[in-house]
Amino acid sequence: INNVIPNNNDYHRKFVNAEIIAPFEDESFKTKDIHTEYPTCSLDMHVQWTESVGASVYSTPLIYPGVNNKKEIFISTFYEYIELLGYDGSKPLGWPLSLEGASFRGSPMIYDIDGDGKNDIGLVDSDANLYWIRVG
Repeated sequence: INNVIPNNNDYHRKFVNAEIIAPFEDESFKTKDIHTEYPTCSLDMHVQWTESVGASVYSTPLIYPGVNNKKEIFISTFYEYIELLGYDGSKPLGWPLSLEGASFRGSPMIYDIDGDGKNDIGLVDSDANLYWIRVG
Protein backbone atom coordinates (compact mmCIF):
# COMPACT_ATOMS: atom_id res chain seq x y z
CA ILE A 1 0.00 0.00 0.00
CA ASN A 2 2.88 2.39 0.70
CA ASN A 3 3.98 2.05 -2.94
CA VAL A 4 0.48 2.47 -4.36
CA ILE A 5 -0.43 5.62 -2.45
CA PRO A 6 2.93 7.03 -1.26
CA ASN A 7 1.75 10.58 -0.63
CA ASN A 8 -1.49 9.80 1.16
CA ASN A 9 -0.88 9.82 4.93
CA ASP A 10 -4.34 8.37 5.61
CA TYR A 11 -3.29 5.11 3.94
CA HIS A 12 0.37 5.09 4.92
CA ARG A 13 1.35 2.13 7.09
CA LYS A 14 2.75 2.78 10.52
CA PHE A 15 4.58 0.03 12.31
CA VAL A 16 3.72 -0.41 15.95
CA ASN A 17 6.66 -0.29 18.31
CA ALA A 18 7.26 0.30 22.02
CA GLU A 19 7.44 4.08 21.53
CA ILE A 20 3.92 4.19 20.07
CA ILE A 21 2.42 1.81 22.64
CA ALA A 22 4.08 3.33 25.74
CA PRO A 23 1.70 6.31 26.16
CA PHE A 24 -1.29 3.98 26.17
CA GLU A 25 0.17 1.75 28.87
CA ASP A 26 0.76 4.69 31.19
CA GLU A 27 -1.86 5.10 33.94
CA SER A 28 -2.05 8.84 33.16
CA PHE A 29 -3.57 7.89 29.80
CA LYS A 30 -6.89 7.32 31.53
CA THR A 31 -7.03 11.00 32.53
CA LYS A 32 -5.99 12.43 29.17
CA ASP A 33 -8.41 13.73 26.56
CA ILE A 34 -7.76 11.49 23.57
CA HIS A 35 -9.24 14.08 21.19
CA THR A 36 -6.72 16.79 22.02
CA GLU A 37 -3.64 15.05 23.42
CA TYR A 38 -3.29 12.20 20.91
CA PRO A 39 -3.47 12.19 17.10
CA THR A 40 -6.90 11.46 15.65
CA CYS A 41 -8.15 10.24 12.30
CA SER A 42 -8.26 13.01 9.70
CA LEU A 43 -11.20 11.47 7.84
CA ASP A 44 -14.59 12.98 8.62
CA MET A 45 -16.92 9.97 8.31
CA HIS A 46 -20.60 9.71 9.21
CA VAL A 47 -23.12 6.89 8.86
CA GLN A 48 -25.47 7.64 5.96
CA TRP A 49 -27.92 4.80 6.57
CA THR A 50 -28.23 1.32 7.99
CA GLU A 51 -30.50 -1.57 7.07
CA SER A 52 -31.20 -5.01 8.49
CA VAL A 53 -31.11 -8.15 6.36
CA GLY A 54 -32.80 -11.53 6.85
CA ALA A 55 -29.86 -13.43 8.36
CA SER A 56 -26.20 -13.12 9.32
CA VAL A 57 -23.76 -12.11 6.59
CA TYR A 58 -20.48 -14.04 6.33
CA SER A 59 -19.15 -12.54 3.10
CA THR A 60 -18.43 -9.24 1.41
CA PRO A 61 -21.45 -7.70 -0.36
CA LEU A 62 -21.28 -6.92 -4.08
CA ILE A 63 -21.76 -3.30 -5.13
CA TYR A 64 -23.33 -3.31 -8.57
CA PRO A 65 -24.06 -0.49 -11.07
CA GLY A 66 -27.84 -0.60 -11.07
CA VAL A 67 -30.61 1.37 -12.76
CA ASN A 68 -29.58 4.89 -13.88
CA ASN A 69 -26.06 4.09 -12.69
CA LYS A 70 -27.24 4.22 -9.06
CA LYS A 71 -25.33 1.62 -7.08
CA GLU A 72 -27.14 -1.43 -5.74
CA ILE A 73 -25.81 -3.79 -3.09
CA PHE A 74 -26.22 -7.56 -3.37
CA ILE A 75 -25.83 -9.50 -0.14
CA SER A 76 -25.81 -13.26 0.31
CA THR A 77 -26.77 -14.26 3.84
CA PHE A 78 -25.64 -17.29 5.78
CA TYR A 79 -29.14 -18.72 5.78
CA GLU A 80 -31.15 -18.79 2.53
CA TYR A 81 -31.53 -15.11 1.54
CA ILE A 82 -30.24 -13.08 -1.36
CA GLU A 83 -30.80 -9.44 -0.51
CA LEU A 84 -30.76 -6.37 -2.73
CA LEU A 85 -30.44 -2.90 -1.26
CA GLY A 86 -30.66 0.33 -3.20
CA TYR A 87 -28.02 3.06 -2.97
CA ASP A 88 -30.09 4.64 -0.19
CA GLY A 89 -30.70 1.43 1.76
CA SER A 90 -34.14 0.80 0.31
CA LYS A 91 -35.32 -2.73 -0.53
CA PRO A 92 -36.82 -2.97 -4.04
CA LEU A 93 -40.13 -4.74 -4.60
CA GLY A 94 -39.69 -8.51 -4.82
CA TRP A 95 -36.57 -8.68 -2.65
CA PRO A 96 -35.17 -10.53 -0.77
CA LEU A 97 -35.11 -13.80 -2.66
CA SER A 98 -35.36 -16.92 -0.53
CA LEU A 99 -33.58 -20.10 -1.58
CA GLU A 100 -34.85 -22.54 1.02
CA GLY A 101 -32.14 -24.57 2.71
CA ALA A 102 -29.26 -22.72 1.02
CA SER A 103 -26.40 -21.33 3.09
CA PHE A 104 -24.09 -18.74 1.56
CA ARG A 105 -20.60 -18.21 2.90
CA GLY A 106 -19.05 -16.60 -0.17
CA SER A 107 -19.59 -13.29 -1.90
CA PRO A 108 -21.87 -12.86 -4.91
CA MET A 109 -20.16 -12.53 -8.31
CA ILE A 110 -21.15 -10.56 -11.37
CA TYR A 111 -20.98 -11.87 -14.96
CA ASP A 112 -23.11 -11.92 -18.09
CA ILE A 113 -23.63 -15.69 -17.96
CA ASP A 114 -26.30 -15.87 -20.70
CA GLY A 115 -24.65 -13.43 -23.14
CA ASP A 116 -27.63 -11.05 -23.33
CA GLY A 117 -25.49 -7.97 -22.65
CA LYS A 118 -26.75 -7.61 -19.05
CA ASN A 119 -24.79 -8.71 -16.02
CA ASP A 120 -26.19 -11.52 -13.88
CA ILE A 121 -25.45 -12.33 -10.25
CA GLY A 122 -23.85 -15.67 -9.40
CA LEU A 123 -23.73 -17.40 -6.02
CA VAL A 124 -22.44 -20.68 -4.71
CA ASP A 125 -23.96 -22.18 -1.57
CA SER A 126 -22.25 -24.37 1.03
CA ASP A 127 -23.52 -27.52 -0.75
CA ALA A 128 -21.72 -26.47 -3.98
CA ASN A 129 -24.93 -25.47 -5.79
CA LEU A 130 -24.39 -22.65 -8.28
CA TYR A 131 -27.20 -20.11 -8.71
CA TRP A 132 -27.43 -17.42 -11.40
CA ILE A 133 -29.92 -14.59 -10.96
CA ARG A 134 -31.01 -12.36 -13.82
CA VAL A 135 -31.46 -8.82 -12.55
CA GLY A 136 -34.02 -6.57 -14.20
